[in-house]
Amino acid sequence: MEEVGGGLQTGLDELDGFLPPEDAGAETQSRYAYQAEVIARSVTALSKRGKIRAVICEWLEDFILVFQDRSTCLGSVKHREASQGPFSVSELLTDGGLRHLFERWKGSGKRSRCIICTNAGLKPDARLVRQSCAEGDSEGIRLAAQSIWQRLGAQDEDEAVAFLSVLRIEDELPGRHHISANNLRSYVRPLLRRRYVGYSDEKVYEAIVEMVEAHSQDRQAATYDFIDIISDPARLDAGAIRERRLEARILRYGDLAHAIAAGRPSGPERLPAPSGLSRSTVLARKLEAGGFGPTLL
Repeated sequence: MEEVGGGLQTGLDELDGFLPPEDAGAETQSRYAYQAEVIARSVTALSKRGKIRAVICEWLEDFILVFQDRSTCLGSVKHREASQGPFSVSELLTDGGLRHLFERWKGSGKRSRCIICTNAGLKPDARLVRQSCAEGDSEGIRLAAQSIWQRLGAQDEDEAVAFLSVLRIEDELPGRHHISANNLRSYVRPLLRRRYVGYSDEKVYEAIVEMVEAHSQDRQAATYDFIDIISDPARLDAGAIRERRLEARILRYGDLAHAIAAGRPSGPERLPAPSGLSRSTVLARKLEAGGFGPTLL
């Protein structure tokens, strides 16, 4: 754990300098349910030993993934109505958030990978860019960079190549009317299947989404009262405030465990059966009927 700012310990010192130039997204995040549900997919992958170490909501971009190897990925979520059709490259640069993501990538020191997550499809020119990025096709990436570097806002073609080389585009995600059912089926149920038999997948998912929405809001923006100022003036230090704001956006494995607990079955807790007793015996079945069967935890 690294101590930062006003003595807070985020354990994420690789985010030093990740200060968003503006924070308007956090102020209106509660209205973007679709974004929260896309981010929820990554939250289900949080683990003490797994690949994703933390998920940060509404900081620099819509979300940031922090991996166990301390690398990061900036994520942008874009929902598009079916009536608007698929993204072309030109539309991807503007409405699709590609230019904005590029600016954030530069602002974070060009250290992160990047991903755009959208329910929209892609027109042939945008599909070619997505494919080149996904496959690491240096020739395809160079051709794309030649075409878009000025519209992207890059200083030259090489800077556009560097950005496209770390970019992934995840298109045709389920839309806002279907993403809940898809996330339950593809992410939450597999998470609960082995260790949490009997837990309510819907309650767990609802808790995860609510948690994402809560961590996406700028709860540290409130003005401190008079007692706060007298008792601890250091709390008003700009650096300390920034670190508290960042800490309030971070989701870790403990947060996921808390959300899972929301789905725990109601009723009396079942005690474990006596060691070595087969569940197939008459006594075992009677004990289980009385609430003394295998635990659900």
